[in-house]
Amino acid sequence: MITHSILGCPFCGGRGSINKFVSNAFVLGSDKAISWGVHCNDCKCGTSTALQLNGAKTPYDTTDKAVAAWNRRIPL
Repeated sequence: MITHSILGCPFCGGRGSINKFVSNAFVLGSDKAISWGVHCNDCKCGTSTALQLNGAKTPYDTTDKAVAAWNRRIPL
């Protein structure tokens, strides 16, 4: 469940959307690894969504972590 509001894109002001990514690799004792990310619907920039296959947790293993990372971003 998302407890934070997704802010607009820091680059173009577009609407951000939450995304779920699933890897079929054997990770963390499961047959699937899930990671969450946020991307802009307009300019398509977004948070990292790479799954780590070395036994470490995925970068954003909850929606709240992905949204918090997106909301911390600032324009360049």
